[in-house]
Amino acid sequence: MNFAIAFDFDGVIIDSIQCLKKTYYDFLNDFGFEGNESEFNSLNGPSLHEIISILSKTYPINIAHKELLERYKKMLKTAYSDAPLMDGALECLSFFKKEQIFVSLVTSSMRSEVDLLLKKHDISDFFDQIVTGDDVTNSKPSPEIYLKIKEKFPELSFWVVEDSRNGIIAANKAKMNVIFFDKDNIGTDIQVDKRINSLAQLKCLINE
Repeated sequence: MNFAIAFDFDGVIIDSIQCLKKTYYDFLNDFGFEGNESEFNSLNGPSLHEIISILSKTYPINIAHKELLERYKKMLKTAYSDAPLMDGALECLSFFKKEQIFVSLVTSSMRSEVDLLLKKHDISDFFDQIVTGDDVTNSKPSPEIYLKIKEKFPELSFWVVEDSRNGIIAANKAKMNVIFFDKDNIGTDIQVDKRINSLAQLKCLINE
């Protein structure tokens, strides 16, 4: 069985967490509500449609889902477009390309958002497969997005690189090997197979 790797996007390939957080806080603030860190973390994984549904149920915002979604998308696009590559991401992806290792990009983000940053940073060619939130019915922590690549490439043994609780849960449910990208050394109480705090460490894991 051949080795393959599946990267989450936000917080792993793209250093976008602060951009996503700003959008979340600004969106709620526009309606007179104050967000919190715990809620933001719980929304790291679900699709944008699901995020709007959750926020609409949590806060008394009497505006149609479609209008709220478009407003959030517009705010997100403005903030998201400035997100830089994660430190070491380009070197890491170049290494996998050179070693001819199969690489998937697996994210709950919308295809339009992902394509915007892939094009901006010129990294589309590093991925053999890209699966986004547009391709599944249920987002992380559902395992659907990982089961999709597992079923399509049953001959490959995937290692998943995730930074969020919902992402780790999704990969575990799909019975994949999980590498926790813990950039800020916060730890986790969920079972993972490996833990790294820089993408450069992935080279060492591959050599092992």
